[in-house]
Amino acid sequence: MTSASGNPNLADLGEIEAHLVATQVEPGMSYFNARRKLWLDGKKKIPRPEEIPASITRLEEMVRDPRALRSNTVWEEGLGRISKRLIEGGRPKYNLPMHLLIKILYAGWIRDGTWPPDAQAPESDGALAQAH
Repeated sequence: MTSASGNPNLADLGEIEAHLVATQVEPGMSYFNARRKLWLDGKKKIPRPEEIPASITRLEEMVRDPRALRSNTVWEEGLGRISKRLIEGGRPKYNLPMHLLIKILYAGWIRDGTWPPDAQAPESDGALAQAH
């Protein structure tokens, strides 16, 4: 969308694009390179502990014990809602670390029978050993 002056409405742009428009980077390769640099620099930002939402910290504490993934209490306290959202193709409310997403999906697979209750994941399928 553009404003009456013909300039893009900054509220309709992503953060990176809004910054580039506000700093008047010229279109073309300079715009591409500036956008790429901003995007790559943004990927390097690691949240400080005070920036991590309390709900993620609580979730990590809840699933720290491997037995928690089979616990009805943990499931009802939030793991079930997150698992359902993921299975249905939705996104979690906050970006979650991969190790936490895997635990949530694993707990859901145990619940719905996709993962047999006593099955253990194999150490390797041999593909990793062949790659080295």
